[in-house]
Amino acid sequence: MRVLEASDDVIIPPKVSAIVKGRKVQIKGPRGVLEQDFSHMRISIKMVAKKKINVSVWFGRRRDVECMNTTASLIRNMIKGVLYGIRYKMRLVYAHYPIILNPEPEKRKITIKNYIGQKRVMRVQYPEGVSVFPSDVKDEIIVEGNDLRNVSLAAARIHQKVRVSRQDIRKFLDGIYITDRTTIVPMD
Repeated sequence: MRVLEASDDVIIPPKVSAIVKGRKVQIKGPRGVLEQDFSHMRISIKMVAKKKINVSVWFGRRRDVECMNTTASLIRNMIKGVLYGIRYKMRLVYAHYPIILNPEPEKRKITIKNYIGQKRVMRVQYPEGVSVFPSDVKDEIIVEGNDLRNVSLAAARIHQKVRVSRQDIRKFLDGIYITDRTTIVPMD
């Protein structure tokens, strides 16, 4: 069944500004600028006021309404990113062989050695705008940036690189796991 019109309003906070051109959205805030292109979705994005973005779909099926809700959530995540920043904390878990981690920020790469005693060196490339560095806490790394999608992608790539294969995952718990998802600047 088609819906005549479904819409969602995204309120823009005082320290943030937005520019909408067609289906391209640019959000500027104290931590930087994020841009996203939504031209592949059948939706309408408009600035209805100085601090309000309207995302709507006309004569949409259920899937079109879901795309509209996803777009509104992505815009809210962009606003959260430029206001507060995104931080993921990850722990290195090992039973016997300590995992050696070497971040290379200039190459946007992280090197993982000695995973379950392996001699193989694993390299993980992470997207631009993301920084990965060791924490003050032992066996913890921090992944942070402004774009939630890029930060979570970097954390997922690191986690998936050191997954146990061909072993019983109940016994071999070694790996790098996400322990905390927060913001860099504390939210009000």
